[in-house]
Amino acid sequence: MRKDVAFIYSMVIITFFALIFTADYYIKNWPSEVYVVPEHAYMSVIIPSFVIFVMSVIIGYYAHKALKVSGPEETPGIRALYDFMILWALIAFETFLGWLYFYLTKDSLCFVEILGIKVYVWYVAHAWFFPIIGGIAYSILNLGLWIGRKQSRLLNGIELFLLVLVSICLFLPWNYWGFSPAREGLFTRPLVYGISMIAGVIACIPGIKNLRERLKKKLSKIEAFRYKILMAGFISIIIFWVFLFLYCIALAMNYEIISYLLLGISGLGAGLSPIFLYLGLLTPAWLLKRIS
Repeated sequence: MRKDVAFIYSMVIITFFALIFTADYYIKNWPSEVYVVPEHAYMSVIIPSFVIFVMSVIIGYYAHKALKVSGPEETPGIRALYDFMILWALIAFETFLGWLYFYLTKDSLCFVEILGIKVYVWYVAHAWFFPIIGGIAYSILNLGLWIGRKQSRLLNGIELFLLVLVSICLFLPWNYWGFSPAREGLFTRPLVYGISMIAGVIACIPGIKNLRERLKKKLSKIEAFRYKILMAGFISIIIFWVFLFLYCIALAMNYEIISYLLLGISGLGAGLSPIFLYLGLLTPAWLLKRIS
């Protein structure tokens, strides 16, 4: 395993256990109102996250198969897609699990006790989302750089720095994970969402730029299709990140109906992006025949 990838997975694992062991302390010392959502809101997250999980596992499987037969030129791009799908599946699964348990208990501070330790399921699922997203941004960046057959130690360093920064900011006591936004005083959750969005947008820019340059050249019908569908994948990811941030802002301002609408648009981007990336990078034979 490459050192950068090992570092990302180490950060994801460390933050997971750190959230478990610190949650009880934060909940007792920085309480707020328990988070309550409309009945329909549960399924608007649970169902899409499950679908995205299944889809990411399937695409990840095909990416893994493609890795075994890929040449040295294609391997970095397919590996970046494979890493993306692993983390995309992980984030969809933990979101599905957290919201499902929240739905079953109707308690945002729901927990299970394991070996005497309270594991606040929705609290951890909500906060753990962000270091995983940081790893996804790194994978997307490297996919975009590979499209242009380029490398950038600077951009890789920025993404790893933002991953560390967002992982630290997770533990600010004014995030109020598991609670409704505080009505008065400091509320830092938009900072976490904002850092995540910045990481995502930076990660997508090289891919979009490289695809635009390729689309200016004379291309076959198949090449043009693949580049355009890859472009749609990167744009979908930007939509996911930007509208996720706007959701948090709307929630902080107590615009609940608008916040769920924004979350739905973000979820649409999350669902379309892996499909577009797969179709653009590992275009199935049946689709190639239809295009040609």
